[in-house]
Amino acid sequence: ARGVRDADWAPGAGHSDPYCVAEVVGKPQKFSTKVINDQQDPVWNQKGKLSAAHSDVIQFTIYDQDAGKKDDLLGKILLPVKDTVPAGYEGELKLKETSETAKAVNAYLK
Repeated sequence: ARGVRDADWAPGAGHSDPYCVAEVVGKPQKFSTKVINDQQDPVWNQKGKLSAAHSDVIQFTIYDQDAGKKDDLLGKILLPVKDTVPAGYEGELKLKETSETAKAVNAYLK
């Protein structure tokens, strides 16, 4: 991801601690990446397995992990499976819902 907002804005709090959840919309299976501490441009380089049909849509949601309270939403994007076969997907997607209360940012998932 690139340009995720700094949800840990308090002095001395560092930057966001992002992780990404991938899921097939309407199905119970999910895959979560590891958390990368203090990072606004996280690189996960992780693989996960989801079973999806050609007509399904994969949702990627990025959160900021917070101890003692609900994790903050940093953004999400939908990617139709049909856009990923047969060779996968290469490129950047602009995240939506990058902020509910703070200034919105231009953040991307690659």
